[in-house]
Amino acid sequence: MVLGELRERDAEMAETILVTGATGKVGERLVPRLLSWREPGDEIRVLVRTVQAAARFEAAGARAVVGDLTEEADRKRALGGCDHRRERCGDVSRAERDGG
Repeated sequence: MVLGELRERDAEMAETILVTGATGKVGERLVPRLLSWREPGDEIRVLVRTVQAAARFEAAGARAVVGDLTEEADRKRALGGCDHRRERCGDVSRAERDGG
């Protein structure tokens, strides 16, 4: 196989994995492991609520999407092109989320 064929094969095998709840107890442990296990070309993506959290994950090597899991447009943006999703969040009612 020539180098170009190897790169094409690697690109076809690359995966994009979305982790929601990345700032939670499980997510904060899962994301670093996924980053250390990924193959060349793989993308670990996280959906986070704040720019500060996004910056932290970007610095670690993940691709961060700032948004709200309860918003359809944010979910679609985060899920675009994903092969796998690992959801690590609890069931939060709208009243709890909104502080009420």
